Amino acid sequence: MFFQKLTFCLLWFGCISASHAQVMITGVDQATLDNVLAFLRLDDEPCDAPDWRIRRLFVGAEDEIREALEVVGYYDVVIEQRLERNEECWLASFDITL
Repeated sequence: MFFQKLTFCLLWFGCISASHAQVMITGVDQATLDNVLAFLRLDDEPCDAPDWRIRRLFVGAEDEIREALEVVGYYDVVIEQRLERNEECWLASFDITL
């Protein structure tokens, strides 16, 4: 019984700490958005990822987004990006102009 409770607690705490942050992408249709998200590594990071890792992935996100857009024929795009963090998690926003 003790081990069942311990396992439940560990799984429950693991689920809480593994929550993912929000990546918001605007300016593209759903099919293009799906392609961008397939290329973007940042959206897989949990809220408790180290700040240095989030910043590094955020810097590389523009290149990943450009590559995803070029695959579907968009070569001259403007990407405005913002990274915000509060005490609970972080939010990355990308506004794409095709």
